[in-house]
Amino acid sequence: MDLPIDRLNDKINSQFSKLNELIVGGKGGFEFIRVDLLAQHLDTSEAGLRFFLGVVSGVPFAIIYLFLSKLSANNKHLYFTITGLMINYFCFGSDCIYNLFSIFVSYVSLVTLGATLNNVIFSFIFHTIYLSVGYYINATDNYDVKWTTPQCILCLRLIGLAWDVYDGQQKEETLSADQLDLCIKENPSFMEIFGFSFCFCGFLGGPQFSLKRYIRFTNNSLIPSEVKTASRFVESLKRFVGAIIMTAIYSTLDAMYRPEDLLKQEFLVKPFYQKVLQMGFVYYSQFLKYVVVWWFSESTCMFVGLSFNGVDKDGKPSWIGLRNFKFRQFITGTFFQDIIESFNINTNQWVGRYLFKRLRFLGNKNASHAITLLYLSVWHGFYIGYLIMFILEFTQVTAERQYRNAFSKYFNVQFNELSLIKRIPLQLLGAFYKFLACGFYVQSFMILRWRKIKIVYASVYWWPVVVAFVWFFALGPFMQYLNKQKSSKTERRGDEISDKTKSE
Repeated sequence: MDLPIDRLNDKINSQFSKLNELIVGGKGGFEFIRVDLLAQHLDTSEAGLRFFLGVVSGVPFAIIYLFLSKLSANNKHLYFTITGLMINYFCFGSDCIYNLFSIFVSYVSLVTLGATLNNVIFSFIFHTIYLSVGYYINATDNYDVKWTTPQCILCLRLIGLAWDVYDGQQKEETLSADQLDLCIKENPSFMEIFGFSFCFCGFLGGPQFSLKRYIRFTNNSLIPSEVKTASRFVESLKRFVGAIIMTAIYSTLDAMYRPEDLLKQEFLVKPFYQKVLQMGFVYYSQFLKYVVVWWFSESTCMFVGLSFNGVDKDGKPSWIGLRNFKFRQFITGTFFQDIIESFNINTNQWVGRYLFKRLRFLGNKNASHAITLLYLSVWHGFYIGYLIMFILEFTQVTAERQYRNAFSKYFNVQFNELSLIKRIPLQLLGAFYKFLACGFYVQSFMILRWRKIKIVYASVYWWPVVVAFVWFFALGPFMQYLNKQKSSKTERRGDEISDKTKSE
């Protein structure tokens, strides 16, 4: 018998179900485009495929923009806002309202609080908490492609906007060259903020770029009128082809080297050296998906001219102003610092400009570095794996800085000053160690959960952590002792020569 109380319970449950779908995340938009069928055919997730197609859709929108480049700045802002919203809705459906809301809050805070430190503090706290709450609500055991993915880009972009507007009201002599170059003298308009936020060139996955660059781009003042810009199409095509090649390579390697394979029994029983090598291949295979997104986005930035980076002494224009990845340095670089300088470049520049350097009042670079990495961990999400990776990164970079300094003092020569015949073997050895150690460090970033991470790390005996431990507590102090002994001998020898010179 269908009682009234049962019908009431059904209605309540139905409403809660709709509310849960609204909060946790619905389907992608434009459902008449059967992405689900294509995803099934390609054996991939629909959300991931929608995100990929959203990034690639920047290409046709960039081509259309060529015919609109002579329009007024406001019309360009409108174009970027509409196309960005279309891409956002296609990828995340009604969830795009969450991204829209955060941008609106930034506009309101600028209007009400103005170019003040209070606005900077509010923006920093609000956007960080807003993103974190989104992560918490949407968290599963894996990385989730939801509205929080573009929101992490918006989080930094809108915080940087608040800083740039604040810097614009400070005395120029108090600003660094970087701050002086990026500061905004007047509050941006509603259309400028929304066009800047939704610009398809970097809305979904980066790169980060400043409002100053965007405004100069839409005002046609970024590129000097005398510069010939045809070369940007060639450079854009190169990057686009590179992205396609990377997509093919990633699609092949992804099936062979998956992070979840490291939890299987057949991996855990392998010899130590095989496990270490496989972890390295897993890392270098999986990072390619980031390169794919960055290169497609960079191709779009080049095509429209947003990535203009000045001209050389011969007047040849450069289009790498928004480069997010340096392939050669990443692969062949000797040190972990090379990874930082070559991977996710614009995000690293952002945290350096708006966080690390702003913490100089602490008077301690290590403290500034630690706080910066802690914020990056929170920015990525609440998984313990992110925090573990950034702790390991801090440990590794600190150790690397120490042993480079110790060895350069002992041998009285910097690495870059070594002869080619000495530098190449060391560079190859360093690149190989970096390949293996990164394969260890980044697994926590990929596997995310501690119950899984500890299994993988224990299977290779936490070997890079052991190496760092040996350096900090044994080899490092020993090198300090040798350098002190060497300095004492040098001083004694100098004193002896001085005494001998005086006696003569």
